[in-house]
Amino acid sequence: MEIKAVDVKKLHNKVGAGLMDCKKALVEAKGDHAEAEKILKKKGMVKAEKKSSRETLEGCVCFVIDDSGKAAGIVEAAC
Repeated sequence: MEIKAVDVKKLHNKVGAGLMDCKKALVEAKGDHAEAEKILKKKGMVKAEKKSSRETLEGCVCFVIDDSGKAAGIVEAAC
């Protein structure tokens, strides 16, 4: 089955995956966009799981305390 660039671009715009990943998923799904999305999500979960064990070496922590001193918030951004 021939996969057209328009179909690849459409899937890419919808899920945000790389163009080649989208094309491979469409080929595997035989052109079915819904099935290709499932394939990409499944592969994305596998990739994320592999990367989850990496150590975070940079980032920042921000906090805020309201004027009354009764409420506070803290956010950590790690990258």
